[in-house]
Amino acid sequence: MDTIRFARIADIPAFSGECSLVTRSVTDAGDLLFLFVETAASEAVLGNDTRATTHDSLARMSAPAQFRLVGVRGDWHYIIDLPPLDLTFPRVDVFPSGRVLVVGARSQWRREDDYDLNGVIYDPADGSTTRILLGDGINSV
Repeated sequence: MDTIRFARIADIPAFSGECSLVTRSVTDAGDLLFLFVETAASEAVLGNDTRATTHDSLARMSAPAQFRLVGVRGDWHYIIDLPPLDLTFPRVDVFPSGRVLVVGARSQWRREDDYDLNGVIYDPADGSTTRILLGDGINSV
């Protein structure tokens, strides 16, 4: 399966039943971004999981979920299937190089060697990911 696929807007696949929209944004270049997560994880990723009882459960999901980014550029769209992520309350942006930044809005610092890495930089060209700490309470990227 190709990591990035470009196609006409009319060819955007239907996501109902398999994915749920979790956030949307606009890049500096004007692309519209729509971040979807597999439907089974939608409650956990948005912090609506009634089993969540601690701050830890707000900062990350108990199990990683599959995310899909759909970008719209003019009359065309592109799809980037991201690796499984455990971030909650995600925000997303795309660097001019094509790398994707996904940020979980929540992070907890428990002690010097125990904290949530709430940022992921994903490179669709080679599939590499880099986890980074960005802090708690992020509203936008």
